[in-house]
Amino acid sequence: MMRRTRTTLVIIAGLLALAVILLLAGCAAIPTQLPPVATAGRVTLPTQPPPAELGKPVAPLDVDLSLSGKPLLGSTQTMTFTVKPWPGTDAPNAAITITLPPEIELVSGSLTWQGDIPKDETRQVQVNVRIASKGYYSARGYVRFSRSVYGGYGKTAALYFVVDDTDAWAGKQPPKNNWVANNVSPGGRPVPPGTERITAHAYLTRPLEWDQETDLIYEITPTADIDQVEIGLILPQAGIAVVEQKNPRQKTLVFRPAAEREILGTKVGPSMSWYGPLVKDDRTVIRVRLKPATTGEGAIIAYVSE
Repeated sequence: MMRRTRTTLVIIAGLLALAVILLLAGCAAIPTQLPPVATAGRVTLPTQPPPAELGKPVAPLDVDLSLSGKPLLGSTQTMTFTVKPWPGTDAPNAAITITLPPEIELVSGSLTWQGDIPKDETRQVQVNVRIASKGYYSARGYVRFSRSVYGGYGKTAALYFVVDDTDAWAGKQPPKNNWVANNVSPGGRPVPPGTERITAHAYLTRPLEWDQETDLIYEITPTADIDQVEIGLILPQAGIAVVEQKNPRQKTLVFRPAAEREILGTKVGPSMSWYGPLVKDDRTVIRVRLKPATTGEGAIIAYVSE
């Protein structure tokens, strides 16, 4: 008899230190100020190729991606990507690209620019954008230039967004609830690079606060058509109550709670699970509304099995 092979992608979403978080209730759920921008040291162009960091040349310029105001849902903002070569350095044959996520719409302006950036000059690319959707996402600015002596250099700046119905935040660094998937097999061994057919991440729309509702969102995007998958969320057995759960927009996915199971050698409680097929590059979004019910701590686990 052939035994079906199961591959599990698991997100250990981070310890939810409810006892600590609840003591902070009443503080702003979303930061109101952008973190300070780190600035690289100023040096003159050396006579030898720029030093290598982890085997990669250091681009002799500073970059920054910024927003004119608070990214409230539905608002229009000016996004600026700034490229400034180090003193005494130019950036010939420069190519600049701003990449927007689907949640941010381009209103006006060009997302690309090409040309030379002379010594001691700064180049800015500005676009007007509309914040069209809630959630967690990021925009990026990238510049690459080539010099015949050393070859090509590239540098990227990112801007991270957390947007809900009434408030919003943007910062240079990911928010603390930026959880990225650790792809592991059921035996706890890493999945070899290039073999996973699903990319996924989970996040909270705001920090957990006593008696306040928070949305847990799990986004899954397959890189190929998949006939049948199980998508699941496992919450701490105590401390958090589920207020409601919303089925994803794919009508083929069916919600069905699962029994106690073992993941990575650890027994966990019942999970909220969805079953069905996935279509290549068609993102599935699972949204569950949570509310802290008691103090305590634990982990949220989000997983996909095929």
